Amino acid sequence: MQKIPKSAQLLAVIAKRDLVRHGNIIKDQALLEMFSDARTTTPSRRIADTASLLAKQGFLSVGIIDSQKVYTITKKGREKVNRAEAMKSVITSDRWDGRYYLVTFDIPENKKVVRNQIIIDLKRAGFINYSKGIWLSPYNPIGYIESVRKRYDLKKNIKLIVASHLEDEAKIKRHFKLVS
Repeated sequence: MQKIPKSAQLLAVIAKRDLVRHGNIIKDQALLEMFSDARTTTPSRRIADTASLLAKQGFLSVGIIDSQKVYTITKKGREKVNRAEAMKSVITSDRWDGRYYLVTFDIPENKKVVRNQIIIDLKRAGFINYSKGIWLSPYNPIGYIESVRKRYDLKKNIKLIVASHLEDEAKIKRHFKLVS
């Protein structure tokens, strides 16, 4: 499974609420456990430092209410959370159901950046380029493809094809270590 950065997990905690007080975020039990390791700084200090860095990077907005620091997530921060959530749904199954899943898409030239990002996402999810414009995985990616469609608002542009046999099947099976 793809490892989700701690900063994205911190953003996800803040995103669940409209406004989060600094005192509450550094006492959040799940965050304290996540940020505790062998480092010399305390987990609460690391949470505070990460929140400060996220604010400097534009993922969080910081304000003061009743003389206490508060955080809200920005649009840029929400996008980072959505990307991290999508990566959670990356195909993690190691069970092959005997079928191949092919993804193809038709994305206009004016959305070239989005098209390139989708290719990067597919590679990270373990897909291989089967043929020009066709990406292949032997593991069921239906949930993952739905999340990609939703994230990029391209429900009609991304197609999923399920196949039981492929021309270069032996080579593909070796690549994905599907042969005994």
